[in-house]
Amino acid sequence: MIKLQLALSRKLMNITGLDIFKNTRRRDYVEARALLMFVFHKYLGMTKTAIAEYFVENGKPTTHCTVIHHLKNWDITVKFNPILSRNLNDVLGGTRYMTDGLKRQYIQDKVPLLTKENVDELYKKSLAMYEDVLTDMEANPVEKYSLEEFAN
Repeated sequence: MIKLQLALSRKLMNITGLDIFKNTRRRDYVEARALLMFVFHKYLGMTKTAIAEYFVENGKPTTHCTVIHHLKNWDITVKFNPILSRNLNDVLGGTRYMTDGLKRQYIQDKVPLLTKENVDELYKKSLAMYEDVLTDMEANPVEKYSLEEFAN
């Protein structure tokens, strides 16, 4: 997990051009840190205390209260700075560390932002993909076992 945290931190710093561990209260730094805290909490399942400790370990004094504040206000922060949504896409998208679970969560988070036309198109594509999976499963059935076989 530490590798993933470092990779995401570096990616965000490359995207924004900011050292997010620099001890400053400038808005762009604060918002970039909030984005990373959001990613750590939402997508990596880190506790607020663990997120604060990560920042402290990297030279930025932070408490879990600060993390709580940023997570609580994330929706407002991103509403007034839409560039953060783009940065979030850039940080999460295309990283080799994205597991299937993280990808599913990422997709679920984006669905509310889609237009009706986007949802219709996505529905048709996902239906076709699901049909492909069913066809493959029918063509290559998994052997079935009885419960008695597992008991022995």
